[in-house]
Amino acid sequence: MRSEPEGLTGHVLDLDAIYHVLDAKSDYGREIVRQSVLRNTTLLLPAVAAQCMTGLRPRQADALLAVPVVTIGGLPAADVPGTAQLSRKMAAGLERHARGVSTQSELVAVLAAAHAVVLAEARGGWRIVTSTPHLYDEISGVRLEILP
Repeated sequence: MRSEPEGLTGHVLDLDAIYHVLDAKSDYGREIVRQSVLRNTTLLLPAVAAQCMTGLRPRQADALLAVPVVTIGGLPAADVPGTAQLSRKMAAGLERHARGVSTQSELVAVLAAAHAVVLAEARGGWRIVTSTPHLYDEISGVRLEILP
């Protein structure tokens, strides 16, 4: 695992974590955003998740994206093969555990989770904030911050 560049830190929010925050499902989710602002630490949204969020909830998306520490992590062409491979591995893991990917929204969540892993690894192992930790069962070395 690569070491984190000095002075840069943050969390990657997967799709379910983004909706958890937007829906104010817990004080913990709000506190992650508040502490990130206070400490000037990045909240990185995978592009797949951000696109989904802006398409389905444009006003809430605008509000979240207006938070100064929130940014979108792109999916450059070089990262597409790795993200696709992780997506297949995650989907296969869900199928093995009788939680198969059955809807388009679940497929998007898997793609966003795979992109979150790529983003977290590229930043030296940032934690991925999620409310669906089972998505990551097949991926070793991932650091999760699980929302209640």
